[in-house]
Amino acid sequence: MSTVPKLRFKEFNDSWSIHKLKEITTYVDYRGKTPEKSEQGVFLVTAKNIKNGFIDYNCSSEYISPNIYDEAMRRGKPELGDVLLTTEAPLGNVAQIDRTDIALAQRVIKFRGRSNLSNDFLKQNMLSDGFQRLLLSKAIGSTVLGIQGKVLHSLPLTVPSREEQQKIADFLTAVDTRIEQLTRKEALLKQYKKGVMQKIFSQEIRFKADDGSEFPEWEDKKLGEVVKIASGKSKSSFIQATGKNIIVDMGGISSTPKLIAKKSTDYDGDYLTTNDLVMPKDDIGGGLIIGKVVAIPENNKYICGDHIYKLTVLSGEIGYLQYAINSYSINKSFRQKANGTAQIGLNRREVESQQVPFPCIEEQQKVYKFLRAIEQKLDHINLQIDTAKQFKKGLLQQMFV
Repeated sequence: MSTVPKLRFKEFNDSWSIHKLKEITTYVDYRGKTPEKSEQGVFLVTAKNIKNGFIDYNCSSEYISPNIYDEAMRRGKPELGDVLLTTEAPLGNVAQIDRTDIALAQRVIKFRGRSNLSNDFLKQNMLSDGFQRLLLSKAIGSTVLGIQGKVLHSLPLTVPSREEQQKIADFLTAVDTRIEQLTRKEALLKQYKKGVMQKIFSQEIRFKADDGSEFPEWEDKKLGEVVKIASGKSKSSFIQATGKNIIVDMGGISSTPKLIAKKSTDYDGDYLTTNDLVMPKDDIGGGLIIGKVVAIPENNKYICGDHIYKLTVLSGEIGYLQYAINSYSINKSFRQKANGTAQIGLNRREVESQQVPFPCIEEQQKVYKFLRAIEQKLDHINLQIDTAKQFKKGLLQQMFV
């Protein structure tokens, strides 16, 4: 086995040394009984909070009382820079402690590098493909994968000099910082878009004509007055590995919402057009997609599948209607109208009778162009995030042994 990575800073040429994890770290295994939780107090970091190199404090919020904190953390209190690893459900998620006013739950192990190991390097190493593959190769279990402590702590870790460790960690941390900045920028722009959409469709914000004059007052129209609604039929028997066309069904629309359909077919019929919106009429995922719509980007490519409505626009700007239907108030109305248990569904009459704010066509076009410009900025940021993440993934594959 090589003890030199494929990608390396040119000023270093020494071989890396191999150590068992327990030889170069101290650790605290918090597996066992989870401390009693409370409604407020000290934030409890669970396996769910530990993500791709960071602690997500928003995905779940659990707490323990400050009165039991010392007892709960008696094995070892968290310190800044300590590295966390989840041992099951899921296995192998990694984060680094960025605040000390937290407690750690079961299924979490805390590592701290000894004098010859940087915590920053340890985190990046544990995120690398090589370490993750090794971890999975030693895992046990069928439904839930986990790893025994004695096996984990005997895993080999190949490390360079402390100076090279820090150089690698600093470089990768800079990439992480860039991803974090872009992610924050994306979140702020999404928040702005959400707020401005609410103001537009409540008519708190109005647009003016090019000559500065006021547009006419908005009307309320039933959706069935401005679109023709048809139900799709199943094309599951026509799905194939490759094909010239793509079937759009319930799974082809995301909660964001985006068109994510990928089912290939050579079926030639029931084509959707660029004058159509598609709406999931059923949902088995808790109502996250039901009632949302996406536009069809090209003709003679997308086939109408089952569990969706095809909304063919009869009157108005299709882009405006897409944003209006996806607005908070209308989507909330659709979710409230949906019924069912394991699978919820939207009745066609409920969709047809839904009231939609309807300005004149000129103002519809201005609304669409304004919101589309924001969405294009979001698309650009998403591309930057994806590019940065792929760059980081490539570095993790080549900068570690």
